[in-house]
Amino acid sequence: RPETVRAALATPLFGWRMADLVALDEDETGWHRQVARFQAAHETWRTRSVLAMLEPVFQEAAPRVLSLEDGERRMTNYLQLAELLAQAETETFGFAGLIRWLAEQIADPRADADAETQQLRLESDDELVRIATVHRVKGLQYPIVFVPFTPSLDARAPTRPWIYHDDAGRAWLDFALADDRHKADAALEARAEALRLLYVALTRAEQACYFAWGAIKGAQNSALAWLLHAGQGIEPGNIAGPGSKLPDWLTEGAVHAALTRWAEAAGDAVRVTAPPAPLAEGFRAAPGEPPAGAARTDLPARREDWSVFSFSRLVAGGSHHPLPGGGAEDESVDELPEAVPLPALATIPLMGPAFGTAVHQILEDAMPAGWPAPGDRFGDEQRATAARRLHGAGLVLGEGNARTALLDNVCRLVARTLHTPLPDIGPLAALPGDRRQMEMEFFLALGGEPIEALLALLDAHGYAVTLAPERAAQTLSGLMQGFIDLTVEADGRYWVVDYKTNVLGPNVADYQGDALARAVRHGHYDLQYLIYLVALHRHLGRTLPDYDPAAHLGGAQYLFLRGLDGTTADTGVYVDSPSPDFIAALDALFANRPPVGAISRSRSR
Repeated sequence: RPETVRAALATPLFGWRMADLVALDEDETGWHRQVARFQAAHETWRTRSVLAMLEPVFQEAAPRVLSLEDGERRMTNYLQLAELLAQAETETFGFAGLIRWLAEQIADPRADADAETQQLRLESDDELVRIATVHRVKGLQYPIVFVPFTPSLDARAPTRPWIYHDDAGRAWLDFALADDRHKADAALEARAEALRLLYVALTRAEQACYFAWGAIKGAQNSALAWLLHAGQGIEPGNIAGPGSKLPDWLTEGAVHAALTRWAEAAGDAVRVTAPPAPLAEGFRAAPGEPPAGAARTDLPARREDWSVFSFSRLVAGGSHHPLPGGGAEDESVDELPEAVPLPALATIPLMGPAFGTAVHQILEDAMPAGWPAPGDRFGDEQRATAARRLHGAGLVLGEGNARTALLDNVCRLVARTLHTPLPDIGPLAALPGDRRQMEMEFFLALGGEPIEALLALLDAHGYAVTLAPERAAQTLSGLMQGFIDLTVEADGRYWVVDYKTNVLGPNVADYQGDALARAVRHGHYDLQYLIYLVALHRHLGRTLPDYDPAAHLGGAQYLFLRGLDGTTADTGVYVDSPSPDFIAALDALFANRPPVGAISRSRSR
């Protein structure tokens, strides 16, 4: 989906600017390169994991993202999200399950807001320490816990009304209108609450818990004082106010004696030490020694290459050989066709993948509903359909008369496409609905033949295709996926029809004969329709009773829409009917099985 690819490129992670996206709309090679990039990422996700797919994306984006003012924060968020996705991937099923999980988290981020994994991380892992309040860590555990402010876990002096529980466990609220006889009960309640918080703080550790204790200001009200010094003069019902002096029972000697008794009673579970000396500024711990021993050798065998191919991914970065005899040096000027300009109405300034996608959508809307012939008047309904699809593709239509003229030209382009009489098919507008299938998706199973074998077979039958070196070295193992613009049946024969909005030139001759053939080869469209015909061949072989490719498989018709005139197929229509044996040989090569029958040359017109 072009709009999805453009939306992804415009995100901060990829960082494309509006000017870059506009330039991409006019660069078909660049567009194929970006589509192949996302297809490769999809394949990595399918064969390995979502984390393996995201890591190279993050590595490529890191220099640009980190140069931003908040780049470190952004990069930390990306990495944390990747880890969350990796964890969720183990708990969900397939692509759809993980995408649904992410959508649910975005829709309701509060659902797991208290989970440790959802907490915002520090930008840097240097000296990383997780800081949390005692209330926040209830129910959580950590390998090592530091409780630096133990004396601060204190009982605050109660204020009216007095809140307490009696000996029967009943809760009371005393507004103290007559006297303060329950003030001591409320103080005892406050000490009990502080003691519960201390319990939470000291029981979060899995391996070790460090806490400080000493005769410091306000320590006499703390829960630890009540725990360690209860028999040394603490008054349970009396809580010292702010600024109170330390009592005589809370001295450095008393603190050390109480801790020593506790440690002796606990055996090796408790150790009392003096606080360490402060570290020098800029201190870094020495790196640890690398683990001893040799690297593992009992690793699993390498997986067989398996990929999801498409036409765009297959040809990205490739080229074609020039057609033999196309524009030979000994051709005289007198033999060239006269330069006849296309009708003015055929000139539309819009171009590129976005315009092509919009025209495809207009044709899909127009075919079932009907569309006026090229010489008829267009109404508001047709202009509205064109405007909606063009706007949806992000194209600017202008204002006033310029907008109206542009929409009329697009409407005429659609009219000429639907009313041009195609060879052996007739006008698309006249086809019944049950004789056409728009956007037929297919997945072809691939058996593992080298792509070089495909290139050799194509070359032997006049299709001189050159792919990028890294692509030619691969094997066709996995699936071939694609969408056929239009599949039609006419008089018992089935055809692949594809729409092209390429600008081949300003003259009629640019859309005829050798010029049209060169455009097909230059755009790799011959390879594209051969893949489509193999897909159609397999489909018919499984669904059509008594299928005979010689009788039922028509071929491919590629419509270069800017050259169609709406009256004849002499301009803008490229037809190729490869021989059934050649299509069967391609099918066998894709499936990695021996071909059946002799192979004859393909034919085209």
